[in-house]
Amino acid sequence: MPEQSAVGFAEIVITPREDSVPLGGYMIRYSTGVHDDIFARAWYFSNGEKEAFIIATDLVSLYLSFVNRMRRAIHRMTGVKPENILICALHNHSGPDTLGLLGLKGFTKPTLKVKWFERMQKQIVQSAIQAKKNARPGKVGIWQGPVNERLAINRRHPLRSHDYKLSILRVDDLQGSIQGVISNWGCHETTLNPSNLQITAEYSGYLIRKIQKEHPGVFAMYLNGPCGDINPNLFPQDISYEEIDFDFYLSGSYANFNALANYGHTKRIGEKLGEMILGVLDEIQTERIKKIQIMTEKLVIPVTYTHPKIPMTERLVILIKKVLFNFLRFYNRSNLSFFSYQRHERALTIETEVQFIKINDDVLIIGVPVELFSELGNEIIVESPVKHTFIVELANDIVGYVYPPDERDIGGYEVYGIANFSGILAGPLLKHKILNMFKKLT
Repeated sequence: MPEQSAVGFAEIVITPREDSVPLGGYMIRYSTGVHDDIFARAWYFSNGEKEAFIIATDLVSLYLSFVNRMRRAIHRMTGVKPENILICALHNHSGPDTLGLLGLKGFTKPTLKVKWFERMQKQIVQSAIQAKKNARPGKVGIWQGPVNERLAINRRHPLRSHDYKLSILRVDDLQGSIQGVISNWGCHETTLNPSNLQITAEYSGYLIRKIQKEHPGVFAMYLNGPCGDINPNLFPQDISYEEIDFDFYLSGSYANFNALANYGHTKRIGEKLGEMILGVLDEIQTERIKKIQIMTEKLVIPVTYTHPKIPMTERLVILIKKVLFNFLRFYNRSNLSFFSYQRHERALTIETEVQFIKINDDVLIIGVPVELFSELGNEIIVESPVKHTFIVELANDIVGYVYPPDERDIGGYEVYGIANFSGILAGPLLKHKILNMFKKLT
């Protein structure tokens, strides 16, 4: 372990070599080519006593069982404790399908036990190994501020502003020369719709390339924040929201809204975020990493959908899910067997985890294993005792959409439908867990 404040970075291409692989995020579909490569990016940091990794992948999601396998491999090769490793997916809907539940085949065959996915996990591990090898003395500082551009929209409440702040970590060497930029914001990686069959790193790929074009040789990483209900704003930028028929575009499965998607939006949103980051980098003051505190705690969620306002059609979906999930979670040829379901006192529960990484006294990174609704994310951040707090979603696991209680009355596929795996109690229980963890910070 380094004897002082140290940082190291690595990025490794994880684009599948195969001519065609299943794509994640939407209905089952298969890639026909590569628009731009996807990566695993690893940041290693240490204060001389404790060390950690944060690894971001251009994927749609990762199950905890796979994350734990990679953590153990990283621990064997680097000595970093498994509980000090955060591995997240950016929820890229134009990358390989690492969930395996988009078609009926994934419920009956182990479609994730394939060469490209096994190779990808080894590459993610290798990114961590290389990042530690590249470690040098360094310093870190943070900036947070609003995104004033209309780059994203709340698809369930389109007139509600998206107030989640852009966070930027600047990492320097001891001479003050910039070595790395880690950014965090909250927006679905869905600037492209199901008709796109090319693998791409989505808008965050453009963000990173924008930074690296301005600062050649500098490492850049993006971490996605609470975006369960936040989509890229695909509407024309020169018209007011009062002119838009939201009932037409933002109802049902959002097909009319998704029809507006294209690579022009991917580039526009990514590069605009990159410009904002570049515009404030010189303002960020850095200091040595003197303190690191890490907590990883189990979160148990009883899975229930009982609510008086559930529509009849969604009650039917819930019934089908109950029958399927109770059977298939024990069937080891189903990808559902990878999911974090457990039987607890004759009730179906999810057993997952929440992770805190605190750097010095002013930076707290909260890793949550969910697609977190933005309102709930903001509620959590307001309660944080640490000045600069941000949330990394889909960290270490995937247990579906998690929302505040008032969303139950609105319903929708995220709340009761086929895309919800964790039931209606997950939101309050997750918030309660995090508030209790706040009390343990030192």
